[in-house]
Formats: sequence, C-alpha cells, structure tokens
Amino acid sequence: MSIISKKNLDLFVVGFLLLSLIMYDLTIEIVVEILHLIFEVFHNMFEWVELGIEHAVEHIFHTERHGSQVITFYTLMSMIGYGLYKLRFIVPRSYRFFRQLARDAWIRRKTQVLTYWHAQKLLNKIGIGIAATAVLYLASFFVM
Repeated sequence: MSIISKKNLDLFVVGFLLLSLIMYDLTIEIVVEILHLIFEVFHNMFEWVELGIEHAVEHIFHTERHGSQVITFYTLMSMIGYGLYKLRFIVPRSYRFFRQLARDAWIRRKTQVLTYWHAQKLLNKIGIGIAATAVLYLASFFVM
C-alpha cells in the first residue's frame, strides 16, 4: 500500500498549498523556473517541427526558401488553430471535473471533522482549542 492513498490525496494537496503560501518567495522562484523550462522545451519543439516541415516542403514542392517559409507558416498556424479548437472542448470539461472533485473533498473532510468534534467530550475540546492556539502562536514567529 502506498504512503499517499487516494483517500488522503486532498490532504496532501492542501498541505502543499499551505506550504507554498508560507514559503511564497521560494514558491514564486520555483514557478518562474518551471515556466522558463516549459517555454524553452516548447520553443525547441516548435523549431524542430518548423524546420522539419520546411525541409519537407522544399523537397516535395521544389520551392525557394521564401515560398517554403510561407507554406510552413500557414501549415503551423493551421495546426495551432486545430489544437486550440480541441482545447476549447477539453478545458471547460476539466474545470468542471476538478471543481466537483474539490467540492466532494471539502464536503467529505468537513463531515469528518464535524463528526470527530461532536464525538469529543468538553475537556478534549478545550485541549484541542488550546493546542491549536499554541501551534498558531508558535507558527507566527516563523512566518515573519
């Protein structure tokens, strides 16, 4: 059995989100570096596809450099347009799926916490409140 079970995956996501909020400067730096890497990879892939199409057009149609570049440009724009057209259907469906997933996780965890809270005696509730207050007070020293 794995450490991260499907049942507790939402707790790990919330934990990582809270950790990224606490260490926001490191989070911003990592996100910027990852975006830079993604743009570099996409740029290299685009150049590779562009040169491949351009050489294929030159050999198949026996065109000059300018003519093959024009054909390559319109071919790539058609491919990008088709990709955006397909993305138009995928993004709303994915958004609805993840929104429902987050809503289900919220309801499940809220029900668990309320059930646990109502099952505790008054003395245990006071102890939980004091412990939570102490943890938040100590954490406030590290956030600054």
